[in-house]
Amino acid sequence: NIFILLDRSGSMGWDMTSGGEVNRVIDVAVDSSGNTYMMERFHNRISIFDSSGVFTKRIGDYGSGCAEWQGSYSFAIYNDRIYIVDYGGHRVVILDLNGNCLATPSTYLNYPIAIAIGSTGAFVSHNSGSSGYITPYNIAGSSLNSTGFYYDLSAWLNLSFGMNLNSAGNKLIIAGRRNNKVVEFGVSGANMTAYNNETASGWGNGTTQFKKPWDVAYDSSDNFYV
Repeated sequence: NIFILLDRSGSMGWDMTSGGEVNRVIDVAVDSSGNTYMMERFHNRISIFDSSGVFTKRIGDYGSGCAEWQGSYSFAIYNDRIYIVDYGGHRVVILDLNGNCLATPSTYLNYPIAIAIGSTGAFVSHNSGSSGYITPYNIAGSSLNSTGFYYDLSAWLNLSFGMNLNSAGNKLIIAGRRNNKVVEFGVSGANMTAYNNETASGWGNGTTQFKKPWDVAYDSSDNFYV
């Protein structure tokens, strides 16, 4: 005999979600057609909604397969490709917009937690050895090629779950969760060329202070939003 009890109160474990429902969304992105992609970290999947907000499909699963990942914190969409940092798999999972696997390049360092990508290249933050490590990559067709080095930014940053490039691809903005500040660097290609600026560090309610900032992004005028 088999007895199955489905509990939607949340008291017995993870919520069971049907199509169109999402659970514990950790990151969101939009493609060139206005479709919205919502990453559910603990389900290791992305739910997709069209530009009218209608649920269309889910992609992904837990695992080490070509279109699977293990506990991602972040993803990005660039040129209608999905770039997912696979925290447990130490790689980037690259999919087309239908969820088909294109490539799974390994990251130069382990435990990737955030990715920023644009026309000039890609940058990945890590929680490996030092939480201030950023590794750069060149775009190579449907994949990414490691440059074979990393930037140690631990003097400015600690544990960065969110970062983005501006539209010109010459500025990289990074949120430092543990030291409660946002730091901007100049970028040329896949190289970080200069330290530009940073907000006041320290926990607080001031106009340039933050409480564990998770993500940051630019608008078309290079204003940034935290």
